Amino acid sequence: MLEHLAESVAQFLFAFTSAIVGLELKIQKPSAIPLADFASVSIVRTRSDYPWIQPAGKQARAAKELEDVYLALGSNLGNRGLNLHLAIESLAKFCTVKSVSHLYDTNPKYVTDQPKFLNCVVKVTTSLEPPELLEALKGIESDMKREKTMRNGPRVIDLDILLYGSRRVLLSTLVIPHPQMQERDFVMGPLLDIAPPNFVHPTLAKSLEEIWLNLNKCPDIIPVWHCSSPGRDTEVVIPYHQSSPSQVMGILNVTPDSFSDGGQYSANDMPVIIEQIKKMYTSVKKMGRILVLDIGGESTRPGATPVSAEEEASRVIPVVEALRKEEWFVNADDVLISVDTWKSEVADKAIAAGAHVINDVTAGRDPKMFEVAAKHRVPLILMHSRGTPETMSELADYVPGKVVATVAEELKRNIQSALETGIYPWHILVDVGIGFAKNMEQNLEILRDLSTWKAAVGNYALVVGTSRKGFIGKLVQEQDPGRREFGTAATVTASIAGGAHLLRVHDVENMTDVITVTDAIFKGL
Repeated sequence: MLEHLAESVAQFLFAFTSAIVGLELKIQKPSAIPLADFASVSIVRTRSDYPWIQPAGKQARAAKELEDVYLALGSNLGNRGLNLHLAIESLAKFCTVKSVSHLYDTNPKYVTDQPKFLNCVVKVTTSLEPPELLEALKGIESDMKREKTMRNGPRVIDLDILLYGSRRVLLSTLVIPHPQMQERDFVMGPLLDIAPPNFVHPTLAKSLEEIWLNLNKCPDIIPVWHCSSPGRDTEVVIPYHQSSPSQVMGILNVTPDSFSDGGQYSANDMPVIIEQIKKMYTSVKKMGRILVLDIGGESTRPGATPVSAEEEASRVIPVVEALRKEEWFVNADDVLISVDTWKSEVADKAIAAGAHVINDVTAGRDPKMFEVAAKHRVPLILMHSRGTPETMSELADYVPGKVVATVAEELKRNIQSALETGIYPWHILVDVGIGFAKNMEQNLEILRDLSTWKAAVGNYALVVGTSRKGFIGKLVQEQDPGRREFGTAATVTASIAGGAHLLRVHDVENMTDVITVTDAIFKGL
């Protein structure tokens, strides 16, 4: 192409001598048809268009500030989420990873007869110049056994350079900005998670936000959170778009003192526990949903006495191990084990035993919790709370009308710490912490204003647990937590209407019905 030839000549001249600071270049190709106009191309370039080019004889590059580089990643073969995870880890060999977008489930584009993709965008800085970076990315693809098939066909991993600062590169092997990014919803959606919306595309002279709006925000790219199945090269991908089904987190406490079901289950009564789990699973599966089984070994009710990590693990781990021996559980891809703990030692043992998710009601009070989640590459639920179960009732000091904003601001600090430890956004879920350092009026305000949560915190999957809690008992004047199910149903409905994705409940069978009907009303499902 004449354009590529012109760019190559311009770059050669700037590299040949420092005397050239700018040029206008015109290339004409004589037409094969007599008397027809020549085919031609004209370009105007300055040395600043090619900041990576140094004139011949210059011994060292001048020190320069590293620019933000945005890379698009996609996979639609194998364990797609794990493939992306491994690719990002490989980037650290020659890049500094600054931020990672959320994860999106997307329909294939161009060649539609192939599996769906998972896509994300990563912001990095690197000392590599664009052609060198391209070669390094191709090296990752090769190391991960990407096979060359048809163009835009299935692939284990795909890495593209979208933007390299404000540079424009036009080579036969590399064009930056990526020439098709503006038509790709699966690129623009995640890009806007981490790039400034007012950044101006160097070629199109439009902001990223303008480009996104021209795509009509493409509702068919769906944010997801991701789990890998322990011991198997399979994945569970759970969508949490506003039109996605709400999911069920079933509570199973193996404690003597939990506020609602304390003493009901013990690790010594494993057949009873397994039967109860099967009952939960059947209720959820019947409605085509995923069960997240939340196993707790320490009560976190207000005033509860803490237990040691050894004692807590002795209650939880046997349940995880017993489930892993159940054939029906091993073969199921719609049930996950969550361990409800704030202790990194317990979480580490539970994940090693086969749990999928960590549910931390302190959002990382144990400084090693983030390291455990990052090491195992598992989802971590970060719940807002203040103090301890013994002190949290004294810490419910919020400005009326600003409870959601305050909770969000406090929890965002924990989210940032998790991200900085190497936990990716698709492994972070957030919980507003109903009943934890919040009184009845504050709990109600959160439920009333829940629709503002996403704008305040970010596009993370939202968990809400109101089941049988004290504020419901106070409202309906019921001391027995087991008789608060109708009140719980009302709060579950309000939570879904406000944007909740995962509902933590005791009465799984009846609350699954409530969730199903609520989804039908508010989501048309």
